[in-house]
Amino acid sequence: MAGLLGILGKLFGNKYDKDVKEITPLVDKINEEFSKLSSLSNNELREKTTEFKKQISDFISEEKSKIETLKEKSNLTETKTEEKEELYKEIDALEKTVIDKIEKILNTVLPQAFAVVKETAKRFTENDSIDVTASKNDTELAATKDFVSINGDTATYQTTWDAAGTEIKWDMIHY
Repeated sequence: MAGLLGILGKLFGNKYDKDVKEITPLVDKINEEFSKLSSLSNNELREKTTEFKKQISDFISEEKSKIETLKEKSNLTETKTEEKEELYKEIDALEKTVIDKIEKILNTVLPQAFAVVKETAKRFTENDSIDVTASKNDTELAATKDFVSINGDTATYQTTWDAAGTEIKWDMIHY
């Protein structure tokens, strides 16, 4: 029986080989994007996340605007119940469209986004700390977390932190 399975595996391939073949083009795109990021400053690398958020927001802005308009209309006291039901159906359809469009744009930015995560992890692995221009979020984190400190307009992220009394060093780069 094992021999027959081996022969079938060689003829048709196994799941691992099929999975690798399917994902290889995506990995190649990620690595291509990753190679473009090493020349960016920490602030420029960080800005990539803001760019992704804007891309996503812009991609669904028309539907989001229509949803808001329909919600406002449905909340008017002069809007009749039957009309409200139709408005809610339209809102539901638009919300489904938004979800579909978000999935589409996320798949589009996935290679770039994963490359940013990989480059960030690389920098954390290769450095003792990472300096960036302080943002509101950095200031809020620094107030509660010891791995972030603010000095003037610079936020410094330590690449080591305390976990239950044990110092942990970031030493992982994503595939």
